[in-house]
Amino acid sequence: MTYKFLLAQLWPVADGAAVFLKQEWGIHGLKAEESAHKEIPLIPTFRATMSDHHTLWVEVSDRPYPAHLDSIVADCMQHGLPVRIIVAVSADRKGNQFHEDLARARSKGVGVISIDGADGELIINPLSQSLTGVHPIVRKDFPAKYRFQLSQAESTFKQGDPAKGCDALYAIAEDVSRKAAEATFKKGYWRGGAKPLKFDKDPWDSVVKSLEKNLDPALYKHFGDNILHRVIGVTPFRNKVVHLPKSNAELRARDRMLRTRFEDAANIIQELLSDVKPLKI
Repeated sequence: MTYKFLLAQLWPVADGAAVFLKQEWGIHGLKAEESAHKEIPLIPTFRATMSDHHTLWVEVSDRPYPAHLDSIVADCMQHGLPVRIIVAVSADRKGNQFHEDLARARSKGVGVISIDGADGELIINPLSQSLTGVHPIVRKDFPAKYRFQLSQAESTFKQGDPAKGCDALYAIAEDVSRKAAEATFKKGYWRGGAKPLKFDKDPWDSVVKSLEKNLDPALYKHFGDNILHRVIGVTPFRNKVVHLPKSNAELRARDRMLRTRFEDAANIIQELLSDVKPLKI
């Protein structure tokens, strides 16, 4: 294949990348050196539409992370574009700069493939740029026993299953709020006449609604304004099936919605854990 903009010495790398993407990922119909997006100033070596409706941009370079990708990644995050970016480099590249570039690519969710003739090796898997822009969870601000679960939820979200990542956070919120309801009931912080519940089995929303209704704020003053209402507000999303998008537009809308839910759930968990700290649960 001939290229208009790509340096001639990189043509074999581009041809090898095309073979790799076809054989390993089943990607056909690569379009060479066409504008990436009307809002993004990039003409990638290749672009294609993936089977899950993501757009794939392939940059062939002599570095695993060319400097101009910083602004491209920032623009993708700003516009919430469901794009995967991957850089193809020659297998003979190595050295300190190479490893620094790999670290930069990994931190930005940019994939890297190493090309050696007709053979290729995936070094870093690309992430969806519409998901990598989610606000990171500052795990040091949470109790130590929850940090691994939070890390796993964030990784799941960013690596392409945002619905499962959100549900992992809802699972934490459910566990904490159920334990809080049971603890406050057993410590006598509920108003007289409140009926006992099966705190671990009754529907989550029923448990939290009972806690909100029956808790005597004069006996337990640590719940912040509206935190229990916020928990009640997310209970419908627990284990909710999120249907697979049928188009790039639907994918973009889904990711935007789930990004908001994920960030909100993380904030709820942080406040909830702070408010239940006196209960020592």
